[in-house]
Amino acid sequence: MATRRDVARLAGVSEATVSYTLSGKKPISAATQQRVRTAMRQLGYRPHLLAAALAGGASPIIALLFPTQERGISNSDLEYVLGAASAARDVGHHLLLWPTADRDIDEVASLHASGLVAGVILMEVRLEDERIEPLREAGVPIALIGRTAQPDPQIPFADRDFAGAAELAVAHLAGLGHRRVCLLSAPERLNQLGFGATIRTEAGFAAACEAHDVTGSVIHAKADFGVGRDVLTELGDMTEPPTAVVCLSMEAALGVLQAAPGMGLPIPDALSVVSLGSADVRAEVSEPSLTTVAAPAAEMGASAARQLIGLIGGEPAPDGPRLWAGELVARGSSGRVREG
Repeated sequence: MATRRDVARLAGVSEATVSYTLSGKKPISAATQQRVRTAMRQLGYRPHLLAAALAGGASPIIALLFPTQERGISNSDLEYVLGAASAARDVGHHLLLWPTADRDIDEVASLHASGLVAGVILMEVRLEDERIEPLREAGVPIALIGRTAQPDPQIPFADRDFAGAAELAVAHLAGLGHRRVCLLSAPERLNQLGFGATIRTEAGFAAACEAHDVTGSVIHAKADFGVGRDVLTELGDMTEPPTAVVCLSMEAALGVLQAAPGMGLPIPDALSVVSLGSADVRAEVSEPSLTTVAAPAAEMGASAARQLIGLIGGEPAPDGPRLWAGELVARGSSGRVREG
């Protein structure tokens, strides 16, 4: 079996450089990292991660905690996870996806204390997130995909600019003549629990509607393909039905597209649809193709991972905490409002 010394010899570096490439404990140039990883592949070298951690070295494992008890993990969520995993792998770390309940926090802290987990990324962040303080007290390095009501400067994050995303969607629809627009948000229970994504999206949507002289309404529904018929029925029951829908999730938007033709609502002639969900090939191949203001989910996940690994190694990541509104891509599901 190949050894670390063999890798160092083939790559033309020291054994310490191989170790730092794997651990991320010290900065190594991209060119040198590439030589080391090429040598590892050529030799079939596989580092024993747990053995290194148990021996007192820095663990190369970071955990991404995702609370599944409220709504599960969607395809859109997985884009964040895959981005974080890829960025971690680029600097010699590995990502453990941990679907959690709140009670799992003590177990996570114990794994960090034992040296098996170097730090954690939290997803589905609440404005007042009760997971943060016990992890901080246990000395666990933390990064967020999301942010709290008052972000702590010591905790890096990557999050959506929800107000900016809502502004892009509403401005697009207002420019097409729409004056009644509905936001298809997440279940009301998530607002009650304080999830930042839904609360900030609804606040941003209300502000954008006011700025563009649009009458806005909100319906709460699951991020699910099956919600379309119920949502369209509820829209039809309104005294003045909206002419456009902005959907927080890709899944709900596709559900509306699927149900609309069978209910006599051709899209976009009778109803325009815009999704704020993550970019997905399904937006291109849906019928009609779906207009999106998509978050760069993989990039956001990667940023959170880089920031956490930088925090662990004492080397702040250059991208730093930031927000992404996304980019509006107009496709076939949004059109000018129908007269009459």
